[in-house]
Amino acid sequence: MSGVELLVGAAASGTAGTAGFTAATGGLFGAGGAVTAGASFSTLATAVSVIGAIQGATSTAAAADYNRKLAIQNAIASNAAAAQQVERQRRLSLKRAGANRAHDPDKLDLLEDSAIEEELAIQDTLHAGATQFVGFGNNANLERSKARNARVGGGVTAFGTLLGGAGERFAT
Repeated sequence: MSGVELLVGAAASGTAGTAGFTAATGGLFGAGGAVTAGASFSTLATAVSVIGAIQGATSTAAAADYNRKLAIQNAIASNAAAAQQVERQRRLSLKRAGANRAHDPDKLDLLEDSAIEEELAIQDTLHAGATQFVGFGNNANLERSKARNARVGGGVTAFGTLLGGAGERFAT
């Protein structure tokens, strides 16, 4: 009689089903086949939970790492965009100053006021770019922390699950 026949034939009697499964698995799951189906499934469930915790943490950490890289790229891009905007503003400022001189070269007050306003606009643009740069940098730091916390949390969850499963396994 094979192990399957033992399991199927003994399943009708209730308690004999476990004995049949134990006999059918002799040597596969421990010394003398003393592991029951419940203990084997508990061990398997623990292993799956541990793998799931590690995989979940790995996925979360990978997403946070990706978001961190995007934040760094955005910071660099915002800095470059601010620099280009400043150059555009400076060129327009020179054009306007030239046009003002051509219309009324005697209005030095107007030229000075115009130059001051143009420089303030440039400084505003530089400040906005720097603020965006810092904001993206802060996001990058936050995402790095999320990745680290996901890895640590996943490891702790996996370890806790493994300990819980081991406790259940050896309690039976």
